[in-house]
Amino acid sequence: MDQLESSIQLTVVQQPREALVTQLGKEKMRKPIDPPPVVQMVLPTDKDPQQIYTHSPYLYCLATLVEEHSLNPVTDSKGVTVLLGTIVSSINRLKDNRDNESAFFVFADMSVRKQGRFRLLFSVFETKPHEGTTIFVKNVVSNTFKVVASKDYSGLEESTAMSRTFADQGVKLRLRKETRGSTSRKRERDDGDDEKPRRARQETKRARSDERRDDNIYASNTWTSPQQPATQQYHNTLDSIQCTVPQTVTAYENPNNYPLVARQTNTDIGDCQQAILQRQMWRYY
Repeated sequence: MDQLESSIQLTVVQQPREALVTQLGKEKMRKPIDPPPVVQMVLPTDKDPQQIYTHSPYLYCLATLVEEHSLNPVTDSKGVTVLLGTIVSSINRLKDNRDNESAFFVFADMSVRKQGRFRLLFSVFETKPHEGTTIFVKNVVSNTFKVVASKDYSGLEESTAMSRTFADQGVKLRLRKETRGSTSRKRERDDGDDEKPRRARQETKRARSDERRDDNIYASNTWTSPQQPATQQYHNTLDSIQCTVPQTVTAYENPNNYPLVARQTNTDIGDCQQAILQRQMWRYY
């Protein structure tokens, strides 16, 4: 390797964070690694003042999925790589989101068909057409990212400023203006009152349903709505009837048990039934 190539600096300027595992046979439904990894190649101006080398069409970068704590490639049981999509990128002269022009390798369409925690190894090569050879230039490793199942997948995040800037310059990238969570929250606001989240509206609806159910209980019995606190009214009613109602649900909800309860407590069946109905009502307070 000559002095020029040894001076090259590689940096992963946009690190991968998460990916949805691609299921076997459903490759067409795969989701890309998010955000799309971007590798920057910098060559000092004193080595190449005109930056001619970074405009070379013979430079390309190869991505390899490796283990979290080593550089061993990740493969399946047959030794086949589990990294899918476009794993090779040619060099691009682009302006970043700070309006600085540089050379970038962009990996916009890669996915993984194995769950776990991995890293990406990016290796730059240069083809020598006149010599008929390809030489290794340099490599760099990304941070650890996770590949999860659909039940643990949080969805694609909002596209980064760098991704949007590159897309404006013609790079094919999947852009997303909102995260999955913000989209759901926006849908909730559109469905109803902006000041009430969905859960609060559901609780209000449930409370109104309970009120109607209590009204039905009052209407079906001669017992009137209490004018004093519910706790005191409940105990006074049971004390006046002197009917001890079993605590088990099946006992006071099954009409067949009324005679047994009345006989055991030496109470009129009608009075016992009234107390049981009041105890059923009591569950809603």
